[in-house]
Amino acid sequence: MTPEEAAVPEVSMWAGGYTSDSGGSGIGITGLTVDAVTGEPAVVGTAVETPSPSFLLARGDVVYAVGEAADRVEAFRRGPGGSLRWAGGQPSGGSGPCHLHVVDDLLLTSHYGDGTVAVHPLADDGTIGEAVQLLGAEGSGPRPQQDGPHAHSALHVGDGIVLTADLGTDTVHVHVLRGGRLERVAAVALPAGTGPRHLALLDSGRVLLVGELDGTLHALEGEGTTWRVAASTPCAAEADARDSAAEVRVSADGRLAYVGLRGSDRIAVVGIGADGGLAPVAAFDCGGAMPRHHVLAGDRLHVANQASGTVTTFRLDPATGLPTAAPAVLAVPSPTYLLPVA
Repeated sequence: MTPEEAAVPEVSMWAGGYTSDSGGSGIGITGLTVDAVTGEPAVVGTAVETPSPSFLLARGDVVYAVGEAADRVEAFRRGPGGSLRWAGGQPSGGSGPCHLHVVDDLLLTSHYGDGTVAVHPLADDGTIGEAVQLLGAEGSGPRPQQDGPHAHSALHVGDGIVLTADLGTDTVHVHVLRGGRLERVAAVALPAGTGPRHLALLDSGRVLLVGELDGTLHALEGEGTTWRVAASTPCAAEADARDSAAEVRVSADGRLAYVGLRGSDRIAVVGIGADGGLAPVAAFDCGGAMPRHHVLAGDRLHVANQASGTVTTFRLDPATGLPTAAPAVLAVPSPTYLLPVA
């Protein structure tokens, strides 16, 4: 390592976001460093230039990104200091890729635009093969955003069972992985207008589902391919008609779920009871505009605020899980996803 390389801070988080092809101000994936003492991030620089990497996923030394406007999935190999080098990519298979999930040696890509879920095989070195499956859906919902299927996320819950959330049809589809492909075997119907967005697996085996369009959080429970809604709650005790719910993340102790609410620009905190019940605890200002994504890291909550072009960092009280002070604010171009370096 040269003295110049040693002087560059090690990247500890990557930020994906929108570039000019999607109306954003970024140029690719931004490298951030997080101070070990204060927990506050700083910009290191551009890790790699790539169009609209709005969702990121890491597996080993490879970072995967959607190219949302270009209908692409890309692979980047990690280099010194957290730099990234392009390692190939493929057409995503559908329109408007918005979410990635890896199960064994398969990359699952959810497409908001046409509601499809694509399956790409991954080679031993992490490179992406051509899509081997494109699974569509039918249906719609009562809201303007629900003119047709809009696949928004996928989650492997164990034993080869994969759930996918479809915002457009108010459905969580249940699949079995067989022979490197998804076989759709069942579905969970959500209340009309829910807008299923993202999923989070709890230690109990239950799965949290955030409703983007109605600001709700649901707990799903299942055995094998049979799943149902076991509990539901508004994300915030005081609803705001402007809200569009985004990411859901769970505290390390499993007591709290954090949900971003775009519109009112809040982070809602939902309690998860020992019996699996859900109840709103608090909601606080995100410190920016349009909290698209957030991550928990120790006693810090980092929030990617897309519209304000900022990442805000909160110190959380370990007892309450709520902020102890105003956040630190860092300028990051059009951030939509934060990925800590493992």
